Amino acid sequence: MSDRPLTPGPAVADSHALRDAARGTAVVVNCAGPFQETAVPVAAAAAAVGAHYVDITAEQAAVQAVYRSQASLGRPGDVAVVPAMAFYGGLADLLAMAAVTGWEAVDEITVAYGIDRWWPTEGTRNTGRRNTAARLVVDGGRLVRAPRPAPERVWEFSEPLGRQTVAGNPFAEIITMAQHLAASKISAYLTTVALDDIHDPATPAPQPVDEAGRSAQLFIVDVILRRGQEERRISARSSTPQRS
Repeated sequence: MSDRPLTPGPAVADSHALRDAARGTAVVVNCAGPFQETAVPVAAAAAAVGAHYVDITAEQAAVQAVYRSQASLGRPGDVAVVPAMAFYGGLADLLAMAAVTGWEAVDEITVAYGIDRWWPTEGTRNTGRRNTAARLVVDGGRLVRAPRPAPERVWEFSEPLGRQTVAGNPFAEIITMAQHLAASKISAYLTTVALDDIHDPATPAPQPVDEAGRSAQLFIVDVILRRGQEERRISARSSTPQRS
C-alpha cells in the first residue's frame, strides 16, 4: 500500500482517474459496492498499473464479470485478480479447498451458512435492490439457475446455533468454486432467520459492540464434500461476541 493521504475516489467510469489512483500501490482492495458496477473497472485499473486486486463481493454476477474481463483483456502474470475474498465467497471456498485435499473430483459440495441474525447496512440493502441477476448453482458440472422456489431443509449446526431451517441461497462461493474445483454439484444454504431479517425493511443496521466496530453476530459455516459414500465436513465459526 502507498502512504498517500486518502482523498475522494474517482468515478468508476473514469478509467484514467482509476489508474492514477491505483498507480504506486501494491494491492487495491475494493470494498465499494454494488460490485456489478465497480468490480470490473477497478480490477482493470489495478491490473493495468501492476497492482494486485481483491474485493469483498458476494454478488455472483460481479465475480463472473471480473473473470470474463481478465480472460479477454489479459493481465501480467505476476498480478493477482481475486474477487469475492470475504465471508460470502472466499471463506467457504477456502474451507472446501482444505477439505478436498487428495480428491481429484467431488460428487457434491454443500455450503450451509448459519447466522443468528443479519442486520443489513444501507450498502447491503442498495446492493440487494440493484442485484437482479439470476442466482446460480452447479448441477451436472455446469452453472445453472438455482431452483425456485428455494429449497428448504433442516441443518444440524454445532452449538450454540443447533438445529436450524435453511433455504437455498447461493452466493459468490458457487462461482469461485466452479472456477477451480471439479464438482458435479455445488449448492449453498442460509438460515431462514437471517433471510427474514434481510426481507424485513424494519430490521436495523448493525451496531458495534467493541472498539474494532464489530457487531455481535454469531456465525457457523459448514462445508460438506461427498465423493461416493465418502463424506468430509469442515467448519468455521465466530468467537463468542462480547455484547456491551
